[in-house]
Amino acid sequence: MHRIPIGDTGKVSAFASAGPAGAALGAEDASGPENFSVREVLSELVDALDQGRGLVTIEGWQGPSVVVAGDRRGFKAVARECLDHALRHRRAQSVAVLVATDAVSWGQYRVRMDVSYVGSRFSPVAGEWWFAPPRFWRRMLGRITLVPESRLWVCRGLVRKLGGSVGVSGKGRRATLTIEVPFGAAGIGPAPGLTPVRRPGRRILLVEDEHYNRLVIGGLLRKLNCEVDWAADGANALTMACRHDYDAMLIDWCLPDTDGGTLARRLGATARQSGVPMFAITGHVAPGRLDECRAAGMAAVVFKPISEEKLFQVLGDWLVLEKRELPRPAMGVKPPPPHLARSYSA
Repeated sequence: MHRIPIGDTGKVSAFASAGPAGAALGAEDASGPENFSVREVLSELVDALDQGRGLVTIEGWQGPSVVVAGDRRGFKAVARECLDHALRHRRAQSVAVLVATDAVSWGQYRVRMDVSYVGSRFSPVAGEWWFAPPRFWRRMLGRITLVPESRLWVCRGLVRKLGGSVGVSGKGRRATLTIEVPFGAAGIGPAPGLTPVRRPGRRILLVEDEHYNRLVIGGLLRKLNCEVDWAADGANALTMACRHDYDAMLIDWCLPDTDGGTLARRLGATARQSGVPMFAITGHVAPGRLDECRAAGMAAVVFKPISEEKLFQVLGDWLVLEKRELPRPAMGVKPPPPHLARSYSA
């Protein structure tokens, strides 16, 4: 399996050296941010290109179906060119499309689209040239409108303008074009009255009732050089908040004795924790849940599944974090039992 990430090499504008092909694609970019449904936009695009011939198949939608805010026409233009390239070069079977939407944090989503097809044998060098050809070829062939690959050259610049990335991978005769674009959530802004202020400390209270989740999140926070105490329910969280000073709190929304919003209000009312940023942990991405978190005064939301990158992105606006590699445990050493694993220290 070969995978080629296409970086920002080359100082070429988004629509340069592509002649009328670039002008046609560039016209799609002449729009500002707007709210749109990723599923609706891609479904309409596939129907328009396929025209009932069964040449394009959407294999699945992973993640929530959300309304995002961003450049709809630019995203649609990039997706259309990737699908058009696959339709021109396929030799057998239909073009397969897989779309994944990942909720990163409060009002932040990442949309990934994989376009796979079976064509001639995949070459890593040729695949790299699809999006980033040598400059000489770009100057010589960019003016020839009959060269369809010139539109993929333009795609690279447009994806960069959207803040995303493009790549190509393949094995044998199967090739996959991949685009990833970040978007904001429609109508979701920062919690009112909260301004990110980076605190020098890194002591965090983690309120989570699932033991496995405590181990996973605690390990990820340790990799960010944080000291973590945890509580299994709201009552223990209030007790610990009255005894210790914390720089941030991560609160699971569904707890045995209360919900995350109620606990956040009670924690914020304590003298020790006044002004401490609190972050919700939830697997529900419904807009109503985000409104509840914002109304409870939480600084941001971390959506499950939790990863180191998500924690670094969300907590980095409030804490001074640094990534580090943890030593691997010695062979044969067992983790402490749950009743003793009450605290993680950096």
